[in-house]
Amino acid sequence: MSSSSPHSELIESLDEFYTLLFELGAMTRDYLRRPDPATGRHPGDALNADAARAAGYSEDAVCLLYQLPYIGTSFSEYQIDILYDSVPVDYLAVKDEVQFEDLREMYDDEMLPSSTVRLTRTCVYGTNLVYDVDARLLVPWKPFDEAQDTYDLRHGKPAREVLGPIIDKWRSLEWLAWADNVD
Repeated sequence: MSSSSPHSELIESLDEFYTLLFELGAMTRDYLRRPDPATGRHPGDALNADAARAAGYSEDAVCLLYQLPYIGTSFSEYQIDILYDSVPVDYLAVKDEVQFEDLREMYDDEMLPSSTVRLTRTCVYGTNLVYDVDARLLVPWKPFDEAQDTYDLRHGKPAREVLGPIIDKWRSLEWLAWADNVD
């Protein structure tokens, strides 16, 4: 899909995961939003890049946002738990600086580093998948399991190492979508 990107492992793993969710009936095809296969990017006007930059995202993080596949949602709509109590983030649906800032905020009012992109957000007790663009590592951050609300890159792993077991659980039907998650 985007083998020329330095983040191809993440992009390809997310695409495999989201395609599997569609194939399993967890969502309809119109929820799957992929970058243009010819360019490996969403169109320039698909993302409010100025708002992302104003909210503190680094230029490399903004560049990655254009390359990611998404499960399309509105910013406030929770529709499918792709992990326990965790929903995907669709940056194409984020409209303004305040919403971008919300996605960088940790639970103690500190901000995630500017080089990070939150791929999932918790409803309450789930997992925030946070990708560090500079380190190229994915951190499965469970703030309510931690003694302190800290994002710690030492827990980061290559994207395939984090997403592979999740994909395998869906593929083996160990995890299933509930009827209220399906249109």
